[in-house]
Amino acid sequence: MSLKEGKTLLRRAGVAAGIAFAIMVADYLVGNWEFPVFDDSSTLQPLALMASVVSDDKEEDDSIFCVNLGVEKELVAALDPEFGDSIGHVAVTSRQSLRKAMGMARKAGAKNIFVDVSFSRNLSGPQDSALFAEIAADPRIVVATHAEDLGEVPDAIASNVAYSDYRGLKTNGFTRYQYLQPDGESAALRLYRQTTGACIRRHGAAYSDDGRLCYNSLFIRLPKSAAERTGSDGLVRYPYLSSQILGNSTEEEVCAMMRGKTVLIGDFDNDLHETYVGQCPGPMINYHAYKALLRGDHLVKFWPGLLLLLVYSIMFYFLLWPVYPRISMLGTRLQNILGTVAEIIGFGGIICVVRVVWFSAWHVSIIAALPATVATLIILGRRLGLKVGAD
Repeated sequence: MSLKEGKTLLRRAGVAAGIAFAIMVADYLVGNWEFPVFDDSSTLQPLALMASVVSDDKEEDDSIFCVNLGVEKELVAALDPEFGDSIGHVAVTSRQSLRKAMGMARKAGAKNIFVDVSFSRNLSGPQDSALFAEIAADPRIVVATHAEDLGEVPDAIASNVAYSDYRGLKTNGFTRYQYLQPDGESAALRLYRQTTGACIRRHGAAYSDDGRLCYNSLFIRLPKSAAERTGSDGLVRYPYLSSQILGNSTEEEVCAMMRGKTVLIGDFDNDLHETYVGQCPGPMINYHAYKALLRGDHLVKFWPGLLLLLVYSIMFYFLLWPVYPRISMLGTRLQNILGTVAEIIGFGGIICVVRVVWFSAWHVSIIAALPATVATLIILGRRLGLKVGAD
């Protein structure tokens, strides 16, 4: 190789590496936007299911204990939000059942207690004061709320409240979770902070966790079992408190089953959200977002990132300066059309496979649309006669 050829090779490699690095930076920035981009559930479902085949996620999770209060209701007085006078009664989650579930979890020494139940200043029950006092007395209890409901949260439990919102477009189901939300800390991040003492912090357009670069908005790996009503053992996955939990076990036995676990309390029947694995209960979405933090899925990994940069650099080098021969059996126009389609599909498929492998092994973003779009533009530009990759 002559000196001139060596310089040309280095210059081309630098250009390809620069494009690859720019794509990775753009992928990080786009991935942290408040609203998800390229995250349509129907598009991501095949990729996510491919990733689940090679992932080590267990279908059964023995680190949680679910308490379903979906059918346990009581009537409480409803007050007019403007004038404060009574306007009738409303059915809400049974406060007595909720106190019973929380009491057993506290007695058992549960690691975390997540309560996905709505509260309002305008709905007043006879047990509310005692219930709120119990919640406020235990910092392990995290109560879910939504940004639009913040003004409705009773002051007595304000310190226990965290957000369980997720952003999406009309065509999306749930795909990604935002940990630091515009209005405050999410429920999953609160559970993570309580468990580990670590927390995500913002630095302009970047985020860090204990000094390490991380994602704030994360594609959440949901097992197919999260949308199933029964486990592989045939047991109900989200049992009712009165009939299926206390109906089959004593309180002491239930406490033993809760000990050291994350206890999820909520409505697993009606609080359902569309996801790429099916309809998933809200408490499970928050739990798997919390579990992703514990696994370190949100952290930007140096060596996998460097390896991905190398793979992208090689791919874009050969996109800009192809070395494979053209097939000349067909007419020139038809050859160009078919060749362009085949090249786009081929590189798009390779990029999808790369993203699935990296997502499965290191939870590097599964979204393949950004690099695939850049690759498509380069291919089209070259096929149209533009001087793409010219020295």
